[in-house]
Amino acid sequence: MLENIMDLVKGYAKDAVNGNADIPEDKKDLTVETAISALGGGIKDNLSGLFNTESGDNTTLANLQNTISSALVSKVGLNSNVSNLIASKLVPMVINTISGKVDDSNGSGFNLDSVIKAFSAENLTEKSGLFGALSNQQGK
Repeated sequence: MLENIMDLVKGYAKDAVNGNADIPEDKKDLTVETAISALGGGIKDNLSGLFNTESGDNTTLANLQNTISSALVSKVGLNSNVSNLIASKLVPMVINTISGKVDDSNGSGFNLDSVIKAFSAENLTEKSGLFGALSNQQGK
């Protein structure tokens, strides 16, 4: 399950970054790595509200997008328009895909407990969780 989520997140991040001509070639890898790292931290910090589809509250998604955008501005040096565009593309794709897999009644999706564990503070801190693994692979 973890590998499936990793592949999805990496693919979405690369698509959002590589398809943007406003990001210099020499900053694309750092942009992907920073977006993935910020996404992991943002999901960890907002986990309780992310998969609550009944609330209709977009505050959690907006917070997650702001986390990613701020990281891209401060760590990569992108302008806020470009960073907001990347975050606004990346977050809905990842959350909708994971939510769809969690809600899959055919049994081919993800178990919510496994998703929560993948995003847990211990896994993220120890670099053994989803985004630790993604960050490690970005360095290869």
